[in-house]
Amino acid sequence: MRNCRGIRKLLEVCTSGLHLLCDSSGIYGIGKRSTIDHPSAQQDLFVVDFTGHYKWKLSHTGQDLMVVAYGQPQLPQKPIDEEGFRRKMYAQFEEIECENLAELWALVCEAPKQQHGTMIVVSDRGEEESKRLGAQSTPIEPIHLLSELIVPMSSIDGAILIDPRCVCYAIGVILDGVASETGDSARGARYNSAVRYIDYAKAQGHRCVIVLVSEDGSIDIV
Repeated sequence: MRNCRGIRKLLEVCTSGLHLLCDSSGIYGIGKRSTIDHPSAQQDLFVVDFTGHYKWKLSHTGQDLMVVAYGQPQLPQKPIDEEGFRRKMYAQFEEIECENLAELWALVCEAPKQQHGTMIVVSDRGEEESKRLGAQSTPIEPIHLLSELIVPMSSIDGAILIDPRCVCYAIGVILDGVASETGDSARGARYNSAVRYIDYAKAQGHRCVIVLVSEDGSIDIV
């Protein structure tokens, strides 16, 4: 198991449901899991999925037990629920319309389909910020962002910048901000850039929420 390069090479064949078979000391084969139900009480079949750069998760009978990012183990996040999302949005945008909130939730539900992750920045100064960040983004003619546009528009690296009415002003936005004490070295660049931008927005009196979708499909609301 310490032959990292050798195992990494073997992992390249693990497509179409194939797995490396491991007894914890080494790899003894390549195969598929049986279609016969495995007794859940029998704690002897675990799966490790590599989900991104220095990221992996451990699961048993389809239930995630642990996620590890850059060497830091954590308990898996619970899926974001609509009620919790609504509370966080209302905390920042008290006057938001129910219709717009439903549209924002539809965007959040669609965003995890982007395989390399993405960020959706909801700002009460979306249009103003698109101009300020114009040199480090792709400004567009303002459009009403529909959920089916999330995946293609987030294919460009960077954030999608919208206002609480789901009007999009820029894509591929590189967020700025200063180093923050609330950052997390165990998290990637995307998360920490979101934290820095939120701190900047607070200092400028902006109201802002960032929906952060990781490569493994997990969602953070910053």
